[in-house]
Amino acid sequence: MNTRKYYGAARLLVLALVAVLSLGITSPAYAADFREGDVVIVNADEVIEDDLVISAQRVEVYGTIVGDAILFGQTVIMDGRVEGSLAIGAQVVQVGGEVTGSAYIGGQSVEFGDTAVIGRNLYFGGLSAILAQGASVERSAYIAGYQAALNGSIADDAYVGLGSLAINGAIGGNVYGTVSVDSEADATWIPYMPDVVLQDAGLSISNDAEIGGDMLVQLQEVANDVNVDFADEFANFQPQQAVRTFTANRVRTRVGDFLGLILVGLLFLAILPKSVDRMRALAEGNAAGSLGWGLLLVVLFFFLLPAVIGLLILVAILGGLVSLGTLVPEILGLGGATLLMIGAAFSFVMSVLSKIVVSYLVGRLILERFNQTVETYWAKAGALTLGLVLYECVRAIPFGIGWAAGLFVTWIGVGAAYFLLRETFSRTKAEEAPES
Repeated sequence: MNTRKYYGAARLLVLALVAVLSLGITSPAYAADFREGDVVIVNADEVIEDDLVISAQRVEVYGTIVGDAILFGQTVIMDGRVEGSLAIGAQVVQVGGEVTGSAYIGGQSVEFGDTAVIGRNLYFGGLSAILAQGASVERSAYIAGYQAALNGSIADDAYVGLGSLAINGAIGGNVYGTVSVDSEADATWIPYMPDVVLQDAGLSISNDAEIGGDMLVQLQEVANDVNVDFADEFANFQPQQAVRTFTANRVRTRVGDFLGLILVGLLFLAILPKSVDRMRALAEGNAAGSLGWGLLLVVLFFFLLPAVIGLLILVAILGGLVSLGTLVPEILGLGGATLLMIGAAFSFVMSVLSKIVVSYLVGRLILERFNQTVETYWAKAGALTLGLVLYECVRAIPFGIGWAAGLFVTWIGVGAAYFLLRETFSRTKAEEAPES
């Protein structure tokens, strides 16, 4: 995927991810009701007097939650009432009920039905968001991703970072943000999202739209054939004169990082659960050692890699002198392939696996704080998601703080992977040693 094509897409999903964590650990008024399974349903006549946390493949909520609700799954349907705030992480989300607080949603797509009411702010990061006619957000909406259709009402401002924006409803305040898209590049990957009906790329404001404030949206990298359609009352709209934007690129990166890490992490939990759990235990039991060894290995890797490349070239030259040039291709081919394989493996551990291990550890510790067992796959998936939420939130902090935190997470994760590798080799050696 060409990352430039979404230059203007996504900032405020981090706020949604922050909320997932904060709702889970900072609500003092209620206890927490944890539920998990393949399918979890809260019936219409059920009233939950606590905060509710659900991790399942399919989640359906039709009842009333007096506190906050945190829902993880592949598909989440929320047609009930949440008297606090709502946080959802899922592939497909449908909201038709009422939320008295704010809604924080991350996923492939979300659709707010004509009866949906968000009492405070809406935060969404993902591929597609649809606000149906009749749906309402009582304060502001923050939407980052590829496309959004705003057919309902937003009482205050709308903040967007998108490739396609259609406004057909009512917005009480201003519209801020960016619409940035490469329409030709978009077509290469969007078809792999079969659950999403695509809009035309670009910006469209219909004759039925009501915007109480100003259109302060920048158009960036928009191809000539992209839809830029305005009703008569917006004929004087000048996108390059937007006076207020947000750092969409920074948070777009964090959103993409989160989605990539969660997909790989869920795969690892499915096929290598014992290895992931063992690395998590090693990092937890010896965090200082993992940090130290991880730092040492990362430093050695970057310092030794040029030296090893130079050594490979030297060996090829010497082999060529000895063999009159006939061994040079073989030496470079075998040595280069080996070096490439080692470098790719270490890079994967450093850039992906380390984050998964440490995030899983953090999420598990948070759940265990509520005396929750984390033994099933979906419970582990919930722990990983929670930990990645915290990681991406911290990584989004500017002034070098997020960057430094990322380094520490990398070092600890690399160290844990090293301990697992050393433990595995030691066990294998002990099993192969002859009995005396």
